[in-house]
Amino acid sequence: QMMSIAIRSGSNGIHRKISNAVKRMINFKRGHPHPSLLPHAELTSTLLDLCHTSDTDSEAPSTVCLPGLDYGDPGGNAATRAVLAAFLSEAMRDDDSSLCSGQVSMPISPDRLFLTTGVSHGLDLLCSVLTQPGDVVWIERPTYYLAADIFRHHRLRLHPLPMHAGGRGIDVHRLVNDTNRPPPTLLYLIPSHHNPLGYVLDAEDRAKIARWAGERGVILVADEVYHLLDGDGEGTRPARMAAFDPNCCVSVSGLTKVCAPGIRTGWIEGSPCIMESLQAYGYLCSQGGCAPFGNAIVEHALQRGAIQRHWQHLRGAYRRRARLLHTALRPLETMADFSLPLGGYFMWVRFRHPAVQDTEQLRIWCEQKYDVTFLPGIDCDPFSKEQDKYELSVGCEIRSSFRLCFAYLDEEDITKGAQRLVAAVANFIKKEEKNDVNS
Repeated sequence: QMMSIAIRSGSNGIHRKISNAVKRMINFKRGHPHPSLLPHAELTSTLLDLCHTSDTDSEAPSTVCLPGLDYGDPGGNAATRAVLAAFLSEAMRDDDSSLCSGQVSMPISPDRLFLTTGVSHGLDLLCSVLTQPGDVVWIERPTYYLAADIFRHHRLRLHPLPMHAGGRGIDVHRLVNDTNRPPPTLLYLIPSHHNPLGYVLDAEDRAKIARWAGERGVILVADEVYHLLDGDGEGTRPARMAAFDPNCCVSVSGLTKVCAPGIRTGWIEGSPCIMESLQAYGYLCSQGGCAPFGNAIVEHALQRGAIQRHWQHLRGAYRRRARLLHTALRPLETMADFSLPLGGYFMWVRFRHPAVQDTEQLRIWCEQKYDVTFLPGIDCDPFSKEQDKYELSVGCEIRSSFRLCFAYLDEEDITKGAQRLVAAVANFIKKEEKNDVNS
C-alpha cells in the first residue's frame, strides 16, 4: 500500500514524488492466540463426528440426538468430568509431586472437579461462596489486572504480597515469616508462567506457601490457566497447587489457552468442602450447571484426542515464537532485563536505563513513531493508584517495565515488531538524554 503525493515546487515546474509506505501497527499488547492457531479443522471434524455418532445411536435414523441439550448437574455432568479428569491426569503425569501432600493421588478425581466457564468465572464463584464484603485478599504485584477487578467487584480489600526485585515473583521467605499482618481470607497467585512476569514458582516454594496457608487458615487460589502451556516440555513442571494441600489450595484453570478462548470449559479443583459449597450455590442449581452442551462437545473432542493434538501443536508454536522474540530483543540487553519464557504467553522487560522510567511514555512514542505497541507495566499494577501506601521501589520497577505477548503475532511480525521496538527504545533514550542536557 503506497500513498503518492505530488508536490509542485514554485514556478520552475519541478515535481517531486514522495512515496510513504503505510505501516501496520504490530501489537504485542493483545493477550490472544494468533488466528492461525485456532483449532478450526480439529473442532469441525469433532462436530461432524459427534453428529454422526449421535445419529447412529438414535432410535429414529432421521433424527440427530445431540448430547448436553438438557439441564445438567450444577458441578458439571459426571461423564464430562471423568473424561476431563483422565486428560488432566495424563497431561500432568510427569509433574514433580515429590513435595506434595500424601492426601492427593493421581489420577485426578472427577469428584474434586467443578466445571465453570473459565478462570474468571471460577474466581467469581469462589468469591461468592468463600468471602464476605470487607474480607482481605493478598495478590501479587504485578498480576493479571482483570483478576483484581473481580475481587474489587465483590468489595474485597486487596493487599500486595511481598515480591522479589527484578520480576522474580513472590518473596516466599518474607511471606511465611511475616507475623505482623493478620492473614487474609484468600491468597491469589499465578504460579505457572505468570501473567505478566512469566516466571514459574518452583516446587519448594509452592510447598512452603501451601504449608503456610494451611497453618494460617488461608484459602490459596491458584490461577493455573498456563500450567500446561510449558513450551515443548523442557525441564520438570512443578505439580499444580491443589496437589500440595487439598484442604487449603484450590486450582482454577480452563481450556482457553491450551485449546481456544471460545472453548469456555473451565474447572475448579478443590476439597470436598469447597465442592459442596459450590454445588449448593443458588444460580448454578437453578440453571443446571455451566454450558452442558458446550461441555459435551469438549468431552467428545477429548475422547477423540483432538484437544490433545492441538495442545501439543500450540506448545511447539509458542516455544518457537518465544525464542524468536528473545533473540530479536538481544540488542536491549545492555539497558534492560528479560529472559527466555519457558511457557505461557508473555515476556516481561524491565529497564535499568534511567531514561526509561515510565513505559507509558515509551508506549506513546512507539505507537506514534514506530507503529508497534505493548502493555505498559503500570497497567499490570493493581495498586498503581495507591503508590504511597506500599513499597515505592516495587511501583517504580513496575512503571519502568512492559509486557510483550508473543502468542498473538505470527513469526514474521514478531521479528519485525521486535526490530521496531529496539529502534524505538534507542531513539527514545537519545531524545530523553538530549532533553536532559538542554534542560
